[in-house]
Amino acid sequence: MKKQVMLLFCLFIFFSDIPLFAEADTGTVFIEPPAPEKKDFPQWAKDLRRFEIIMFGAFPFAYFLASELVDFSRWSNNNWDTRYAPWPMKSSGAVAMTKEDYTLAIGAAAGISVFVAIVDYCVVQYKQTKLRRELAELPPGEAIIRRSPWPQEQAPPEAEDGQDESGAREGAPTGVETAVPEEAGVP
Repeated sequence: MKKQVMLLFCLFIFFSDIPLFAEADTGTVFIEPPAPEKKDFPQWAKDLRRFEIIMFGAFPFAYFLASELVDFSRWSNNNWDTRYAPWPMKSSGAVAMTKEDYTLAIGAAAGISVFVAIVDYCVVQYKQTKLRRELAELPPGEAIIRRSPWPQEQAPPEAEDGQDESGAREGAPTGVETAVPEEAGVP
């Protein structure tokens, strides 16, 4: 049976029209279709997408925080019994969270992540409004940009005693650790 399947497969490959080898270039020029015009999304759609990304990105961190808070509240409500201790202090005989506790943790995590996304939206809106105000306060007209070559720096003149203006000796490495005060009396 396996030999028959293999034979059929080989015959299919041999008689098929699938090119298995590289073909020579025939000089055919393919004309690409024109690119469709890019239509930019409206600002509200961009804001909604950013809100969604921030909300879903913050959810895992918020869930970790919320589950820790639920564990801590269970621990405090049960007179600090070690069986109800939160995650880093849980022992092998710990009491598992109930369905209501999980629901509370997920709901709190969803609320925290939505709150983080709303705060992000408010901050971004504030920055965009501030930028719009600054652009509106600019004087009308076009900016004039003048280009000129960067001035070349001149080398500092050498001092008479083999030191430059900074006090470093010629050939010595420069830096704070090699600077020697003049009153030290070092030749």
